[in-house]
Amino acid sequence: GGGGGGGGGGGGEPVEVLELRGGFARVQTRFGTKGWIPSDVLAECPPAASWPEPESEPPPPQPSLPARPPSPPPCPPLRELPGSWLELGLAAKGSAEEPTARHCVKSPPRVELVTFGLENSDPELTERCRQLVGGGASACPCKGDIRAALLRRSVSSDAVLVDARCFPDPESHFFLWHTGRHHEIIARLCRHRNFPSWLAGVKRQFSRAVQADAGGRDQVQNPVTVAVYCRSGKHRSVAAAVILAHILRSQGWACPPLRHLSQPRWGRVCCQGLCEECQEPPAWLQDMLDETLQMWHCIGAAV
Repeated sequence: GGGGGGGGGGGGEPVEVLELRGGFARVQTRFGTKGWIPSDVLAECPPAASWPEPESEPPPPQPSLPARPPSPPPCPPLRELPGSWLELGLAAKGSAEEPTARHCVKSPPRVELVTFGLENSDPELTERCRQLVGGGASACPCKGDIRAALLRRSVSSDAVLVDARCFPDPESHFFLWHTGRHHEIIARLCRHRNFPSWLAGVKRQFSRAVQADAGGRDQVQNPVTVAVYCRSGKHRSVAAAVILAHILRSQGWACPPLRHLSQPRWGRVCCQGLCEECQEPPAWLQDMLDETLQMWHCIGAAV
């Protein structure tokens, strides 16, 4: 999962470090939420003041309320967002320090994942694709047309555009009733011969977008939007977005639920991702997603 939630604004949230591994720390918040976050975002915080010792005098005849404990000292100022966000967690920087009882964690950067179909999301874009040889299945419409269509759907014009049409599957008709959330569709995409090169290209695009937003400040200023598309916006783009969401959340990015622009046009003969098979995938799917995360780690982030 993603990192332990940080405080809003410029504040931080105290967490307990449970385990250190490589460049990541497993923490627990005061609400009991547990998760892994990059250890670089931890800042030492003075321990809270303890409750006063009970007095040695005999208790009075009538019990009295205990004295209120003194307020804990304020947390020290948080450090600037560490470079590991920009490096996307490729490797830990040096050895981890010994865990302390309390830390302050800064809010993680935010990434928004959107899926859509070239022939199934925007009427103007659909008509434009139909004028091209191959249509939405193989044609390469102008990126300006795609960004204009996204802008009409209230998606950032600076979104990272990810083409997920490079995974042809002759047996895909067996899963037409499902969306790309189905475990078999995700697995077939991960095992496809084009997947390693596709994932490397996505990482390069994402790295450039993060570096451009940071502007040399080692800090992401705005949410990064990633728009994944295929022909219909129901299978390959959805499966690819599920994989990317797992990777980015594991890297410490805050990732809200996926937004599917073509969902209203998925049709009645579709489980909408709500069937038992889509909602309760087998345990091996998590192992496969973790393998894609390891593959992401091994890819260089050179622009």
